[in-house]
Amino acid sequence: MRYFIDNGSDPDHTSHMLGKLEKMADFAETHKCRRQQLLNYFNEEHTGMCNSCDYCLNKYTVTDATVEAQKALSAVARLNERFGIKTTIDYLRGANLRKFTPQQKEFKTWGIGKDLPEAEWMNIFNQLLLQNLLELSASQYPVLKLNRQSYEVLKGKLNVQMLKDQDSVNQRIPVTGETSENAELLASLRKLRRLIADSEGVPAYMVLGDSSLIGMASLLPLTSDHLSLITGFGDYKIKKYGDAFLGVIRSWCKTQGLESRIHLKMPKTRKSSAPKQLKPKPGLQSLELFKQGKTIRQIADERQLSSVTVEQHLTSFLPSGELTLPELMDVTKVPDILEAIRTHGISSLKTLKVHLGEHFSYFEIKAVVELEKAKITV
Repeated sequence: MRYFIDNGSDPDHTSHMLGKLEKMADFAETHKCRRQQLLNYFNEEHTGMCNSCDYCLNKYTVTDATVEAQKALSAVARLNERFGIKTTIDYLRGANLRKFTPQQKEFKTWGIGKDLPEAEWMNIFNQLLLQNLLELSASQYPVLKLNRQSYEVLKGKLNVQMLKDQDSVNQRIPVTGETSENAELLASLRKLRRLIADSEGVPAYMVLGDSSLIGMASLLPLTSDHLSLITGFGDYKIKKYGDAFLGVIRSWCKTQGLESRIHLKMPKTRKSSAPKQLKPKPGLQSLELFKQGKTIRQIADERQLSSVTVEQHLTSFLPSGELTLPELMDVTKVPDILEAIRTHGISSLKTLKVHLGEHFSYFEIKAVVELEKAKITV
C-alpha cells in the first residue's frame, strides 16, 4: 500500500492517504479495546471493555520494559538523533555499518541489543512512540527524536510498562542455529545444498537459504507435508529437492534414534472440524503464463491487467521458491539493492529507488524486498 501511495502524482492526495495509512497502523498497534478505538474514530464514546476483541480477551500481558526502553533511547542519543527506527535497531544489534562512526561503535550501546530479534525491537520502538516516550520527525525521511519524557526514562525517574503478545510468546519455537545437537546434520544439509548448486551452476542460496537448512536441522521434517512447514519450501522446491533433503534427515534421525519435532511448528487445531476450502493463490495464472515464456507486458495485455499488478503476482512467488531471482532479474544488481535496504529499510520502495537510481527498476527492488520480508537469505 505504501508503494502505491508514495508513487502517486497528486501531493494532496498522497498526504491524505498517508494520514489514513497512519491511522490504520495506529489502530493495529495501539493496545486498547478495539471497540473503543472504532467508536472514538466516529466521535462516539464507549466506556469500559467490549470483552470480545483480542485486547479484552487478555491476549496481552503487561511487563516491565524499562531496561529495554533505556537501551533504545540510549541508542537514539548515541546516534545524535540522526536516524530512523531501522538504522537505530541495526546499531543496537551491532551492525557494522559505515554510517556508524568509530566513536559511536566504542559506546556500550552499540550491540547491546543483540539478545533480541529485530522484530521485537521494532515493537519496542513502536510502543515507545505510542506512549509519547519518543518522537518521530515529520519529514520525508523521519528520524527518531528524544523528548522530555525520554530523558526521564534514561535517568531512571520513569518506569516503562509494555504489552507483550502472549500467543507469540507461547508459540515461539525453540529453533536454534548451529547447536551441538544439530551441527552435524546442518553440515550435511549444507554439503547437499552445495552439491545441488554446483550441479545446477547456481549460487547455493538459490537452492535454499540458510534459514531453511536451520529449520530442517531443528525441526527434523520427515515427509513432504512436514517440509511445507519449513521456511523457503513451496510446492516447487519440495518436488525438486524434497526427496534429497528428506533422505539425509531420515538417515540422521535413524542413526540418532530421534523423531521429528515438526509438531513444534504445527498450527493450532481449529475449533471447527469442517475443512476450510482453500482459495487459489492470486496470480497463479500470471505465473503459469510466465513459465510459458511470455513477458510481463504480454501477460498484462492478455489478462487485461496493469504491468505493476503482474509484477506483484510474480514477486509473490519468490518466498515459496516457485520463482527464483535469476528468472526475474539480473542478479548482479542484488548486492547494491541489499546495501540500500540495510541503509533505508524496506518500508518505502520510493526511498530505495531514489537511492539506487535509474538503472534499477521498482520491479527489481520489489523482488529483493519480498525475499527480505520472508527472511530468506538473498
